[in-house]
Amino acid sequence: MAKDNDQAAPASLEKAQAMDKPAANDKSKMVERKPAPAISKKEYLRLLAVSLRKHAPKSVDRAGKVKVAFTVGASGRVVSHEIKYASDPALAATVGRILAAVQTPPPPGGSFAALQEFSFH
Repeated sequence: MAKDNDQAAPASLEKAQAMDKPAANDKSKMVERKPAPAISKKEYLRLLAVSLRKHAPKSVDRAGKVKVAFTVGASGRVVSHEIKYASDPALAATVGRILAAVQTPPPPGGSFAALQEFSFH
């Protein structure tokens, strides 16, 4: 009969830990994760411009300009923006909606700050 202070516990602990680990030849449970390839700043600017154009309205009721500073975070989404100038508050709201819809790959360096002028005709 085993006593409470016998050495049997470590063996069962090792067995329990071994059950949590996949076997060395069990490839079905192993997933290799490769980091995403780095994107150049030039390529990132191109993708950002495409996303901005994609979400810009085809037409607006008024003509005017809006200048905005914004930051794209590591998720590829705009995390903050500040209107620097707007000829019309309605156009500033339009720019806010455009920026909210932007989705890009993660920017180089983890975040990207930009100053952009939108011209509406």
